[in-house]
Amino acid sequence: MDTPMRVTILGLGRAARATAGYLMEKGCAVTLWGRSGAEVEKLARDGIQITGACAGHYAPNVEKELKKAVQGAKWILVQTVAAGHAPIAHQLCGLLEEGQRILVFNGNWGAYEFWKELGEEAEQKKVEIAETGSQIFLADYVGEACHIKSIKKEIALAAVHADCGKMMCEELQELFPQFIPDQNVVSTSLNSSNPVMHAPIALFNITRMENGEDYSFYATAATRLTLAAVEKVDAERCAVARAVGVSPMRCVDIINSFWPNKYETLYDAVKNNDAYLSGKGPVTIQHRYIEEDIPFGIAPVALLGKLYGVETPNIDAMLSAYRWLLDVDFLKLAPKFDVDAVKKLVCL
Repeated sequence: MDTPMRVTILGLGRAARATAGYLMEKGCAVTLWGRSGAEVEKLARDGIQITGACAGHYAPNVEKELKKAVQGAKWILVQTVAAGHAPIAHQLCGLLEEGQRILVFNGNWGAYEFWKELGEEAEQKKVEIAETGSQIFLADYVGEACHIKSIKKEIALAAVHADCGKMMCEELQELFPQFIPDQNVVSTSLNSSNPVMHAPIALFNITRMENGEDYSFYATAATRLTLAAVEKVDAERCAVARAVGVSPMRCVDIINSFWPNKYETLYDAVKNNDAYLSGKGPVTIQHRYIEEDIPFGIAPVALLGKLYGVETPNIDAMLSAYRWLLDVDFLKLAPKFDVDAVKKLVCL
């Protein structure tokens, strides 16, 4: 790369840190931005320690002002929690520059929310908004270091203007050869394996989470019975995707796309993957498996099911159980959909 590509990463968590180290290894000029002033100062002072699939000590530029962070960046990579998508999109109003690209990692209707907030400005400035269907890294903290356990072989990418998805994959080929173009940003958000895996397994292991027990989420918590429940939820997600107008992928097929080895059943795909089996289960109910995957993964399927006339009894029962346990109506926290907006994104 003759002239370093300027990339801004919005977020300071493990995914953002893993991405920063990975891109700096490939010669990019990386800027990190986050909402926590104390964390910004710490990272600016100490840098980032990465271990595992990408290893080293990295000192990216770190900014606390969003305007400075995105100034001059070719790519703006969004690596925040899903609840941060809409607020950050609002903060970006008026800050976009001609021809920039916004890429939301791990979808969760991020492109939809950025498009709702920034669509007019993005059109004027020829800024393309896109998202991936999954995080590319499996990463965790080991002490102060961000440990990258593995890098997925293939993940889907789609743009708001569907015909731009292939172009963006080609532009990023040198950095992320794992990206493959998907149909549209409705597909990348609906065809996500995380919510349908995490939410049911977490529900059936909620006391382990509440008690702070030491357990493996996929080795011990994901039993045959809980994975059978996952498949029931997954079947309803696929039915909703089909009604919305995108081609559904079963959870087992999505997981198979990430890794070299392929399996016929969801149980075998999970139980034969060391990257999953080594992962510890959450030790608190204040965790993204609940706080992110339910309002931005499961609840949207139920809401779209109602809009498109598809029954989702298993998903509805799960949402009712979570509401009963936690006194939280996750449907009210989900993105706000209307059929015309969804149809437009399917057809753009």
